Amino acid sequence: MKEVLTAGGILINGDRILLVKKRGKYLIPKGHLESTETIEQAAVREVEEETGHQTKVVGYYGSLIRQSTENSGEVVKKRIEVFKMELVRVSGAPTEEDSEWIGITDALGNMLYGEEGDFIAKHLA
Repeated sequence: MKEVLTAGGILINGDRILLVKKRGKYLIPKGHLESTETIEQAAVREVEEETGHQTKVVGYYGSLIRQSTENSGEVVKKRIEVFKMELVRVSGAPTEEDSEWIGITDALGNMLYGEEGDFIAKHLA
């Protein structure tokens, strides 16, 4: 199975986490790298595109691997490099996804992908 590298970030405010909301469930903001980007640059860009929050990388949580279906229909092994982010400012720009601040405990029981919930629980709960 082909492995695809993606990058994302987790932004925390007190006991709340900023997550993308899709089909009533939550997921870590993330996406594919563009050709000239570093992994960290991709994480910052993806968090802003999906949540409207400009951030900077302040740490590294680790790597998460899960199965995923690409837009082409191909099933791949997705490796997500997850960074700890700090808010720079809320950009107010239109976003590609809906996002929401939610309590970490509440998010854990309502994640779209179990592997992402396990990752958050391991690193934040």
